[in-house]
This record gives sequence, C-alpha cells and structure tokens, in this order.
Amino acid sequence: MDKFKDYAKWFYKSFIWLGLLLLIIDIVTKNVIIANRTYILAQGDHGIDLIPGFLAINYTINNNAAFGLGTTSELANRILYIVFASIACIVLIFVYVKFFKRLGKMYKACIMMILVGALGNLIDRTFFTTSYLGMTGGQPGVVDWIDFYGIWPYIFNIADSAIVIGTILLIVWLIVEEIRDSKKRNAVTLKKDVVEAKIAAQEVKGVEPVEEVKEVEPVEEVKEAEPLPTPVKEEKKEEVKPVKKTNKTPSKSAKTQKNSKK
Repeated sequence: MDKFKDYAKWFYKSFIWLGLLLLIIDIVTKNVIIANRTYILAQGDHGIDLIPGFLAINYTINNNAAFGLGTTSELANRILYIVFASIACIVLIFVYVKFFKRLGKMYKACIMMILVGALGNLIDRTFFTTSYLGMTGGQPGVVDWIDFYGIWPYIFNIADSAIVIGTILLIVWLIVEEIRDSKKRNAVTLKKDVVEAKIAAQEVKGVEPVEEVKEVEPVEEVKEAEPLPTPVKEEKKEEVKPVKKTNKTPSKSAKTQKNSKK
C-alpha cells in the first residue's frame, strides 16, 4: 500500500497524467469531428456556431505547421513536419528524463504540454489517410476544428493549444525565475558586502589597541624590573661594611690593653 502511494505521488508530481489527459482529449475530439464532418460542413462556412459571431466548431485539414506556416508542397510539409516533430519529441523526452529531479512543477507541466501537442499532431500526419479524412486527393494533414472566427483567423485543435499555452507559460516562468534569481543574487551580494564591511571595520578597530598594548606593556615591565635589584645590592654592602669595622675595632683595643698591662 505504501508503494502504491509513493507511485501515485510520483505520477501526480510528474505531470504525466496531464500529458495523457490532453493526448486522449485531442485524439477523441479529432475522431469525433472526423466522424461528423459532413454535418459540420453542411452548417455553413464556420460550421456549428457555439457563440454566434465568436466561436464555432468547424472542420478543416491543415497541411502546414502552426499558424499556416509551411511550403507550397503538401508532401514536403508532411515530411518536414514528421521529421521535426519526431526530433522535438525525442529532445523533450530526453530533457524531461535527464533533468527530472531538477525540474520544477511548472517546467514539467510545460514540457509535457508541448510534448503532447507535438505528438498529437504527429499522429495525425503519420496515421491518418485521405480516405479516412474524406479527402479526394492531396496529402493527409492535421485535423483542426476550434474556430474563434470572431477574433482569430486560424482554426486549431487541442494539440495546437497545448503547444502554444505550454510555450507561453514556459517563457513567462523563465522570466519570473530569472527575476527571482537576480533578486536573490543581489540580496546575497549585499549581505556579503555588509558582512565584509563589518569584518573590515572590526579588524581595523581590533588591530590598533592590540599593537599599543604590546608596545607599552614590555616597556613598563623592563623599566620597573631594572631598578629593583640595584638598591638591594647597595643596602647589603652598606650593612656588611659596618659589621666588619666593628669586628676590627675591638681587636685593636684588646691589643692596647695587653700592651698597657705589660
């Protein structure tokens, strides 16, 4: 049970569930639109109006890349898109797996959205046939069905939305992270400057008194120590000399007494 909880947490934090959800929605909606293409096209130029003058469900086959980008050759567009989309998917999967532990939640979500968008449209170009799409000729392409004809000239699908939203969020988040990192770096540098200034001030204040004490203390000790032994030696000599004189004087008096007796 604990292992299941660990796997569930990992699956949730990996945002693989988001990729699978978007991929399933993209595939299901495209196939539903393909199955009902006759009815949708019969409703008019913009298909089924959901919000008149603004949003409709339409049906079109896009042989170009996003926003109608591509060459005039449908076959060249198909080959180029399959090659570039395959390379993009491999690179995104490599980055996701290689730096999985270092990537934040927002980065994982953005990478998963871009990956699923590229994969969803790659499936259309690779596996859809002209007969399945109801085409009489040409090359199979991507099924587009979301039509904001009131404000946007291009028709798109869930995969396109995932690529665009994921890219925008990734760019915005990179800018936000850069601003945060720059603020942190500035704060760290300011703290370092303040600490270095305090240390320098403490060193300057601490060196001056230490040098003065070291120079003054030994001078005072030497001056006090030198005169002390000299008076002691002089006192001893003065005390000894009178003692010797007193010893000599009685000896002379004794000699005079002896001479007088004689």
